[in-house]
Amino acid sequence: MTGLEGAGIAGALLSWIGLGLGLPLFPIGLALRSAEPALVPIEVVIVRGPHEPLAHWSAGDDFHEQPLHPTERAHYAGRDVCTGYIDSENPSQMRLDPHRQATGTCRALGISFLVIGLVGFAISLVPMLLD
Repeated sequence: MTGLEGAGIAGALLSWIGLGLGLPLFPIGLALRSAEPALVPIEVVIVRGPHEPLAHWSAGDDFHEQPLHPTERAHYAGRDVCTGYIDSENPSQMRLDPHRQATGTCRALGISFLVIGLVGFAISLVPMLLD
């Protein structure tokens, strides 16, 4: 076996793994994203409370508040105003990220594996083209 044939076998292996994982993950990420409610950006004021920081926002005629999650506290420490996202049908719940982390993770992994699979497929074709 020559080095070119070895590269072709490695490319075929990468294409099977990449496409085998990327083809299901990418549509799952797209489905998760399409299932999320449409979020409306709002201005959120962070108030330092006696025990933990609180996020205050106004939606319609109501004022809402919720304590910041520990990861949000670390990320938004020292800021007084930031952008939050609410569901227009349920404005009492707010989040500071427009999309869930699982959605972005599935889409990113799906795209990465698809690229690996396509590059592996292209590498697996090289021995056939050069013979």
